Amino acid sequence: MTRKLYRAVHVALLLLALPGSLAAVTQGIGCNRVALDPSPSWTNSAAWSEDGKELTLVDILGGRLLRYSNGKYSGSVARPGMGELEFNQPSALTAIPGGYLLASPPGKVIWLNRGFDPFRGLDLLKAGKGGHIQGKLEIFDWEYPQLFGNYFLGTAVLHIDGKPWKGLVRASLKPFELTDLIEEIDYNAPEDRLFRLLGTESAASGGGDYVLRWARPTAYILQIWPQKRRLKTFPPGFEALPALPQGVGGMEGGPILYKALERSTLAVGLYGQGAYLYLLARKPAGQGTLWQLWQIDPQRDTIIRSMTLPTQANHLFLAPGPINWAVIEKGPVIQMGSQSIKSMLLLPSSWIEDTASKVLADGNAVSCH
Repeated sequence: MTRKLYRAVHVALLLLALPGSLAAVTQGIGCNRVALDPSPSWTNSAAWSEDGKELTLVDILGGRLLRYSNGKYSGSVARPGMGELEFNQPSALTAIPGGYLLASPPGKVIWLNRGFDPFRGLDLLKAGKGGHIQGKLEIFDWEYPQLFGNYFLGTAVLHIDGKPWKGLVRASLKPFELTDLIEEIDYNAPEDRLFRLLGTESAASGGGDYVLRWARPTAYILQIWPQKRRLKTFPPGFEALPALPQGVGGMEGGPILYKALERSTLAVGLYGQGAYLYLLARKPAGQGTLWQLWQIDPQRDTIIRSMTLPTQANHLFLAPGPINWAVIEKGPVIQMGSQSIKSMLLLPSSWIEDTASKVLADGNAVSCH
């Protein structure tokens, strides 16, 4: 074999081997598992800084925010007290232009700049009543309010003419008033138990705002602004609601209900990034959980693709970011307010958002270190 022919054959063999080798290298680089130390005892919310270099987790019962920069703990933020710009049990953190919005039950929201200094506070329980709402109105609670442009969206508990009402509501900032009762959630419906366990799942995408609706006979995605419409698209096999144990509740029953969720096949989270929605779903698999993420085009009302996340954690939630998506891994619920939350995965955003990416394709083995 001539030297030239030998080199040609050698290069050809390298090219044939390249796709598999490149995939292996790509999968090994970029997927990192980061230890959370200190870690929150209970959290369902995290937000990235605008440059994507710092992730901040809400430590609800610790009454603080935990900051992680470049995968390492960089400090905490705590402002205990009952004042307008203070918080004792923060519940949700959302990135907004120039900083963050922090929610603290039952209705307080606080604007923070990039350095986490508070500069404005608002009490959603004091919102006025818009002209579309009839009768005497009292607001008792706001759950996970999110700011979309110049209005808030969330789940609220109201009394209208003395009658209780719970559901998705909208409140404007200018004027500061409750403007729309969008969707009622029956106190006695099975979906209400899921809302209490998992929180309100809402997301913005492509100029629209959407929520995950757990309902019978099937779960679905509902666009609530600027128009109200039900998407036809939903991942097959995840539409049905789980049969949670009856007669179980309160602090003692919490671990039982969360254990039942671990045995369930269920859509549990909705996220928005750019033009797409991302629906997080779980189902039992061996000794753990198979976690799938579905990329959905809400404008065309179609599923783009599904991805398998490289984790078998008992529970988790996601935080989309400009560089990475964080996958916060949570263990079993020991008691209400106590859960092992020791690590998170950092996945390159391109793996999830690039419609042509095959790294997380179902069936691919991706390891994180």
